[in-house]
Amino acid sequence: MELQDLKEGLELLGISLELEEDGSVAPSQLAAATGRLLQLYRYNLGTVEELKLSLQRTRSDVSLLQEREASLKKELSEVQKKYLTLCEKERKLIEKTSTLTSQLRAEQDEVIFICICDFTWENQHT
Repeated sequence: MELQDLKEGLELLGISLELEEDGSVAPSQLAAATGRLLQLYRYNLGTVEELKLSLQRTRSDVSLLQEREASLKKELSEVQKKYLTLCEKERKLIEKTSTLTSQLRAEQDEVIFICICDFTWENQHT
């Protein structure tokens, strides 16, 4: 790799490197550029480690969320079954109430008829 390519690559990283008139680089500049590259490497390495930890936490969170989702789905299924059972009980109660209401009306009509008959009979025999 030529020094010009190295210079351009370092500039992309924000590191300046000045070439001498003969195309060489002063040792102090190489040392400074190397030091800065090491800093960037350590920073990036730390960032990679942080990202790995973050990824582990995210995977753990996803796992917990999946477990919670499965639990909620099971709970929902149970609630739906209970709801359907209650709906069936309500339907049966409505039917029974309707039947009892009809029976009560029939009995009321019978009682009214008997009362009318008794009243009429008493009025005729008094």
